[in-house]
Amino acid sequence: MNKPKKVALAYSGGLDTSIIIPWLKENYGCEVVAVCGDIGQGGDELEGLREKALKTGASDVHIADMREEFVTDYLWRLVRSGAVYEHKYLLGTSIARPLLAKKQVEVALASGCDAVAHGCTGKGNDQVRFELTYKALAPQLAVIAPWREWDIRSREDAIEYAARHNVPIAQSTTKIYSRDRNIWHISHEGGALEDPANAAPDDVWMLTRSPKDAPNTPAEVTIGFDRGTPVSLNGQRKLSAVGLLEELNRLGGEHGIGRIDLVENRFVGMKSRGCYETPGGTLILAAHRELEALALDKNILHYKQKLALDYAELVYNGFWFTPLREALDAFFDAANQPVSGEVTLRLFKGNLEPVSRRSPNSLYSLNQGAGHDAGRMKLWGGRFESGPSEVFERFSGSLHFDRRLVFADIRGSVAFARALGRAGVLSAAEVERLGSAFAKLSAEAEHSSFFEGAADEDVHTLVIRKLREKVGGLADKIHTGRSRNEQVSLDVRLWLLEEIDAAGAELAALLEALLRLARRYPDAVLPGYTHLRRAQAVLWPHYLLAYFEMFARDRERLEQARAGADVMPLGSGALAGSGFPFDREAIARELGFTAVTRNSMDAAGDRDFELDFLSAASIAMLHLSRLAEDWILYSSEEFGFLELSDAVTSGSSLMPQKKNPDSLELIRGKCGRVFGSLTSLLMTAKGLPMTYNRDLQEGWEPLFDAVDQLRGSLRMAAAVVDSASLHCSKTALAAQESWVVATDLAEALARAGVPFHRAHQLVGKLVLESVKGGKSPAQWTPEELAAFAPEFTPEMARLLDPCEGMKTRELPGGTGPEWVGKALAEAEARLASMR
Repeated sequence: MNKPKKVALAYSGGLDTSIIIPWLKENYGCEVVAVCGDIGQGGDELEGLREKALKTGASDVHIADMREEFVTDYLWRLVRSGAVYEHKYLLGTSIARPLLAKKQVEVALASGCDAVAHGCTGKGNDQVRFELTYKALAPQLAVIAPWREWDIRSREDAIEYAARHNVPIAQSTTKIYSRDRNIWHISHEGGALEDPANAAPDDVWMLTRSPKDAPNTPAEVTIGFDRGTPVSLNGQRKLSAVGLLEELNRLGGEHGIGRIDLVENRFVGMKSRGCYETPGGTLILAAHRELEALALDKNILHYKQKLALDYAELVYNGFWFTPLREALDAFFDAANQPVSGEVTLRLFKGNLEPVSRRSPNSLYSLNQGAGHDAGRMKLWGGRFESGPSEVFERFSGSLHFDRRLVFADIRGSVAFARALGRAGVLSAAEVERLGSAFAKLSAEAEHSSFFEGAADEDVHTLVIRKLREKVGGLADKIHTGRSRNEQVSLDVRLWLLEEIDAAGAELAALLEALLRLARRYPDAVLPGYTHLRRAQAVLWPHYLLAYFEMFARDRERLEQARAGADVMPLGSGALAGSGFPFDREAIARELGFTAVTRNSMDAAGDRDFELDFLSAASIAMLHLSRLAEDWILYSSEEFGFLELSDAVTSGSSLMPQKKNPDSLELIRGKCGRVFGSLTSLLMTAKGLPMTYNRDLQEGWEPLFDAVDQLRGSLRMAAAVVDSASLHCSKTALAAQESWVVATDLAEALARAGVPFHRAHQLVGKLVLESVKGGKSPAQWTPEELAAFAPEFTPEMARLLDPCEGMKTRELPGGTGPEWVGKALAEAEARLASMR
């Protein structure tokens, strides 16, 4: 191997990597770039790391915060797989090495290095993990492994080398533990642990209390999962992945959870003894196993357990960047789709036990488990001798997406209970009792625990079941004279009215942001484009007001969609109208509707109001996508008109110079998603016979998703607009260098009496002459202009300045400065009226 000129070293600041820097310079005469990844090893290890590396001889130091990536892209994959090496080891060191090596390779390639180096010993697994990653990601880089080359044979030798070369280290010959720490675990080797006959000394453990010193009172912790991924802790979803794991590390460590003492089989063919502490990981994996037992069928669960052994060995041996690992992850991701819910664990003096397991996808049958033969409660069932099959229940259930209608369902049921009272079906006392129970349900529904363990068919069934738990048989009266068909329509209308109002407010916020940005640069000039070619100069506020008009029309369309939804269907029954004398207008007033449906058959199958909203949402997303496309171009290096803040852009995992407009690209991408929602409902509705058909259930998910995407995109767009800065000098230069003034000159000639066809030809020839000669408009003098063609007067030369030509466009809708000022004021007044 030719001696490398520049080496990227996987640097930790520990004994080995500290002495490798001077050793590489001494033996290879190369430049050394130190690369360190923060994967949660703690501030003590990172403190002063940069200064230490530079002092030791590194030419540059890269320290990357990789904690979130480590947790979400590596540890959570480990959790979903359930992989544990040799029944005990939770792979804390093994899973970290590929990520650290990947970052090292990225820095090496970006820094022009021709080699990479690591400080792993020849008898360890880490050398394999690092080098397999190097070869997978950058086989062209040479690999230097000093422990396989130098004459240092022990840690004592290493300490002596450090002393000779004035390398600052923390290790000593009297107390040597080799430790590796990250946010998932800490490992301990060496010293008294070398002999497996020795008990682990008390001074080994760092993250966990001794179980005998743990609190005398048990603690409980509830971990929530979404498709196998931890997402909440004790009902709180606001924690980041890193924050969740750190809090579980604290709780587990406090109660002595997660210690193991293991004699393991290394990949290199020897046995070693190590002590590991993984408090948070132990809790997460235990909870995940409990939830899997509830939500996975036997065949998937058992096959997954077999593959978990292979996955553990694959990770342990360092084969992370391989097609096999990706294929296994695809299986584990698919297998984890039902693994959602919450598990509560009790922690006590080093032990943990499951207390509660809940999943909306639970396959556990309470009736079968208890030996009962009563079927699950349905809103129907008298006609049937047996309950639906498990396959049909899974296929037809909608609770996993219609749960967002819970508050609308409760609100509609309260109004219907009062209507039943007015119709003489319920007594005043019963109405009051139901109202009180529904109020409690509404308060409970504010918390995620309301849905824990729910296996109901839909949100309506869930609400009635929980109502029965509070008022007993009185709950059975609430459906008197009411069909689920009209109940569904009512719930969606109530919910959609609120969402339209919220989307309207977010549209108004975007409009306000556009006007703020217009006011920041009132006199800025930029080229306007047709066919994506510079056409005529416009004022920056005029450009933004074009989008103001688009989004103002979107606001109007939303209001029109709202009017379509603002019609109350209760009293329509299943299709023929209710058999009870309900005061429909009174119900409508109570629920805030302005009208009632006119035909019960139409009301049962009508989804026009959903289509109206989806159409309005699609056009709004179209406008957002056009804005995104403009600004993606304008913020590129080729245009350079706009600067987007760091808060709404992202970088590249490989190319350090990149500042990508991901926020705008995502808005542009989500546009097609909302279009798809509209198309989906159109295709569902187009072939339905009168009146209600179950197909209509399939319209909810696209509707719900469209609402989420529209509102999220509006919020994102407003944030992007607020973050944007205009490079006025660049936009002005783009206008001045190009012939955006050509039309202004032609119109000046026409105003002077030259036929416009002749004026057009003259200016076209002037432009051609200028292009051939590399001459910009500003470089023409009045005398040269008049000499070019007698029709040009010297006074017309002022129109070679784009700002002068715009002054000729002082008419409604034009880009004349005075009119644009009026248009801005008018837009602000219109916006005020929208609020």
